[in-house]
Amino acid sequence: SNVSVQHTHSAMMRKTRTPATAMLRLLLLLSTLLACESFLISQSHRKMCLSSLTMVRNIDLPETLIFYGADVFQNEQKELLPGVESLIKEAQEIQTPVVVLVSDDSSSIVKRDDVLVVSSTPPPPNPRALFETVNSLLVQPRGFGGSSGFGRKAGDPERPPEFQHVVVFCNSLQACRAARYVGARVVCQSDNALADAIVDEWDELCIDDVATPGSYWLNPPHPKDDDGNRVDVYDIMEYYESNQESPSKAGAATQPPAMNDDEMARILADLDSV
Repeated sequence: SNVSVQHTHSAMMRKTRTPATAMLRLLLLLSTLLACESFLISQSHRKMCLSSLTMVRNIDLPETLIFYGADVFQNEQKELLPGVESLIKEAQEIQTPVVVLVSDDSSSIVKRDDVLVVSSTPPPPNPRALFETVNSLLVQPRGFGGSSGFGRKAGDPERPPEFQHVVVFCNSLQACRAARYVGARVVCQSDNALADAIVDEWDELCIDDVATPGSYWLNPPHPKDDDGNRVDVYDIMEYYESNQESPSKAGAATQPPAMNDDEMARILADLDSV
């Protein structure tokens, strides 16, 4: 009798424990799955960004990444800044050149086979260093199409990168100004009104962020001044190089001077004669 009572009590305990145990196991399983999902997302964020772009046919990936200055590429110990390595790897995957423009001895930059180091003279805001560097490169334009069920158009012959698909990374207003003059996109680490995007660290970015359209812009840019007016880059370079002021004063100019009253009067007189 005593044995049967104990057996009945144990059976009842098993019945009352079973739903709670099953629920705990289910919650544990869900918690584990969520943790795994979070880990995988954090580890593969950049790869997922890049692969998602390759599935879209109306996205223009960057044709060149330019770090304008040694201090936006590496620290004083010659260690790459956070995010630089990831951007270089993503650029390699899509065969996009990575360039570092330095104003001093290029030997101060970490030597890498996947990065081109160029001595940038003259300094910004003169855009000549950017202009000549980009035009010295050759890229293979990507073919169009390739989705399942569609044909693929072969890419055009090699050519210099298009400035509207060049992205400049910098930390100064003058470098932003030079990038705008050539018609490139610019991402800056210092807050100013000329940059297309402001970030604290490069590890906030992946390639799709600086594509067109991307996270910060929708349409290709054009060469422009501080006010957004279209400019001719050759006129801009001539202005800075013919300026007789010291480099520091010339560099402080926000943009070429506006038309004066005498020039305006001469143009109006010419129009009246017509």
